[in-house]
Amino acid sequence: MNPRQTFRILIINPNSSEAITAAIVASIDRMQLGHMRNRLETHSMELSAYTTPQPSPLSITSYSDIKISEETVYSRISKDSPTLAHYDTVLIAGFGTKSLVSKLSNLGPECIMGVFEASILTAQILLRPDSNNK
Repeated sequence: MNPRQTFRILIINPNSSEAITAAIVASIDRMQLGHMRNRLETHSMELSAYTTPQPSPLSITSYSDIKISEETVYSRISKDSPTLAHYDTVLIAGFGTKSLVSKLSNLGPECIMGVFEASILTAQILLRPDSNNK
């Protein structure tokens, strides 16, 4: 029998809103992930969430907000916690994070992506090439 392996996933909220982080965690908790766990009998998932502190804005609505958020995330994570090397994958819960993904890739696991990239990959997995239904 294989030893149980835990996949550790870090969700980074790039803005400074604890309420948004709580909503992200609640959404993840409501997801039906049981079917995935059944296929991977010897694996479990451990999800952690991180809220970027100020000066990251409470809401990211402009290019300047993206830049401030990226600088804050990178500066905090590169200097202190969370330590990305403790995670198997990192998901940045925001759009417009391409340059942040590139920067963070030097600090942690191979699999670091933003919501947009994750959405595209999920859509590709769910597509059925033999289906005429679009």
